[in-house]
Amino acid sequence: ENPHDTGRVEASMSTVAVSHHGFTCGEPRKLVQGTTVAGKYNYTDNIRGSWMAIDLKQYRLSPEAYCLRSDACQQMHKLRSWRLEGSAEGETWITLKEHVNDAALGGEP
Repeated sequence: ENPHDTGRVEASMSTVAVSHHGFTCGEPRKLVQGTTVAGKYNYTDNIRGSWMAIDLKQYRLSPEAYCLRSDACQQMHKLRSWRLEGSAEGETWITLKEHVNDAALGGEP
């Protein structure tokens, strides 16, 4: 089961992009869906400061690693700069990992 759908966590996004074909390119619940490919289109508008978040509610964690998937089909939707941040209360954020102009997710730099 998707933990967003069951209420164990709450996923959110600053915006949800709309493709040039007019369809919505994601929904917050897909951030925590696991390994299914049904959420391969899940991205924000191309606006500086855009974000995706998962409120773990009563759960706490201290990540030692994380996985970020990128669009496997197109070269134009590749993240280059991003931060993984954490917060205990949703107000004060700590940068856990930062990437600047990182081509690790493939595509043209």
